[in-house]
Amino acid sequence: MSKYNSDDEEAEATAEILAMARADIDSGRTREGAEYDVEAWCVPEYLDSPPDLAAAHAALGAAGYRHWTPEDPPEDENYVLVTVLPRVVNTPETVLAALRALDALLAPAEVVTKAWTLRPPAPRTGEELLARWSFEGQRNRTAWTRDRILRRAPRRKGAPLTLDLQFDPLLPGADYDGLIAALRAEGLEAARIEGEAGDWIEASAPDTPFTVDAIWALERRASELALLHGFQPDGWGVMLPPLGGLAGLEERARSWLDVIFGGGRRMPLD
Repeated sequence: MSKYNSDDEEAEATAEILAMARADIDSGRTREGAEYDVEAWCVPEYLDSPPDLAAAHAALGAAGYRHWTPEDPPEDENYVLVTVLPRVVNTPETVLAALRALDALLAPAEVVTKAWTLRPPAPRTGEELLARWSFEGQRNRTAWTRDRILRRAPRRKGAPLTLDLQFDPLLPGADYDGLIAALRAEGLEAARIEGEAGDWIEASAPDTPFTVDAIWALERRASELALLHGFQPDGWGVMLPPLGGLAGLEERARSWLDVIFGGGRRMPLD
């Protein structure tokens, strides 16, 4: 069954999709002939009948499409799922064909496409992840985080500490065992950590001098390995062994004042 009430309505919707795709190309927002992911936002086909979302997600999963339920859709919209059609060659006609095929796939679940946009294609390999990653931005965040910790604990400057790194899976089939082995080969302690929202890899480097250069040398190499294995860096933290005497009291006071007035955490992550 078509989601359109008449041939004229379908013709109007078709013309709108073709015009939008052409406008993106003509404005330079997208390049004709290049590959893009089509991100589609979907709604129930009928207002008085709930869609079969379980069937919709199952169909998208069987087709190999990424899909999820939007957490914070606009208040005036009733989006019930989002999906991504990967690597569509960008012409108005191919974008239209991809959206029509999606509607056909979702029709049994009574879900239809309402809005869409083109995005640069998601990386498929670790090599693509590595090529796209901004190490400059990551290093800047590392320097900022280290300086922030030193404001709380100035006596730790240059002191050896345990550096903890976290890596989250990003690509389907991210290689947990391969990354753990690669990190251990670099002298890091590494393990897979189980969590309710998903597992991640945690690596530790004891006796790391608390300087930007020392932290970044380890973080950069570990991040390269993580990206190649399908993971993305998700920050770092340090364990501060307690200081005794007045020095310890001063440090704890600085830490708690920063938490209270700075809105921070005692052990911030990058």
